[in-house]
Amino acid sequence: FYLIDSSKPDLWEKVLDKKNIYRETIVDSILNISSQYENQSKRIAEIIKILAKADMPRQLSILLERLLFSSEDKNIRQSQSLQNLLLITVARIERGKLPDLLSTLKNYNTELITSKLEEMGCYEEALFLNKLQKKHKACIYIMVNKMNDFKMASDFIDEIEENKEDLRKFLYTTAVKIPELYSDVLKIAVKKELIYLHKEIFEFYNEQQEDLFFKYLTVIRGKVVDSRIESRLLEFYVKKNDKEKIFALIQENPHMEMIGIANKLVEEKKLEIAIFMFKILKMYDKVVECYIELDDIQNAIENSFLNTSNSTKFKVFLLALEKNEKDSIRKMGLKLLEKNEMIDTIIKKFNEKEKYK
Repeated sequence: FYLIDSSKPDLWEKVLDKKNIYRETIVDSILNISSQYENQSKRIAEIIKILAKADMPRQLSILLERLLFSSEDKNIRQSQSLQNLLLITVARIERGKLPDLLSTLKNYNTELITSKLEEMGCYEEALFLNKLQKKHKACIYIMVNKMNDFKMASDFIDEIEENKEDLRKFLYTTAVKIPELYSDVLKIAVKKELIYLHKEIFEFYNEQQEDLFFKYLTVIRGKVVDSRIESRLLEFYVKKNDKEKIFALIQENPHMEMIGIANKLVEEKKLEIAIFMFKILKMYDKVVECYIELDDIQNAIENSFLNTSNSTKFKVFLLALEKNEKDSIRKMGLKLLEKNEMIDTIIKKFNEKEKYK
């Protein structure tokens, strides 16, 4: 009694020092007489504060349970702060008691307790609380974001009688952002042709699901206005070296941005597929450059006369000279002469080479 009545912080500090071998005994004694101070809210508040500060959660939970379930004072039994504190304290030491307490207590702050339970990793208990409150979206959020369990969330929605479509949409738009659950959502998006998910599926694209991602793009193509769909499909077909699909896609989308992709292929030394694309685009200067890079003089010559610049033709001619490929030189020279192109330049270049005079 003296300790409680004294209200001396220094004395409390000495008594509750962890080195004090009588610490537990004294606190248990205080708990036994605490009911006599119920009508002295200031004293009770001090005891609670001291036990909390001393980090004695077991004793604190005992005191709080006595106050909330046995006090004759209705204000104490319905105290929101005491109920909040009890739930948070029990979450630290005995999670198994939480479901009963959450069901029995009626005046705690549900949002605060849910937040605290999530912070402490008590996801099942936070889920239980949200189910009690019938906060379906909050339940789905915990299952997906905290427990990474897509099936649990899907099964949970099956058990609910109303707003199923809205809840499923919430599930998919939430789960698609989680790398571990991306494929689960994508499979359903392909199967159900979920157009509304295309922005999220693009934003959170996971390379490990490349084939499934492009399957989804083929499903929604033509149903959604998004220029990225054709561009990404083109990239995919290029990667797979599927010339038939590349040609079909370009034919269907003549205004699609392809030059950047073709140039990127050149940088990556994927020259054969780059040539294929440049031919479709009728960019024959680029076609010739690719053949030169491949050291394919014959094809460079053949394509140099398909609407290419004079500088490209001359570049091929010089290359033939440099490599001393007589057939190529003769063929290139004759074609240039037939077209009456660059005759003076060619004669000058020949004169520089003694063997061709």
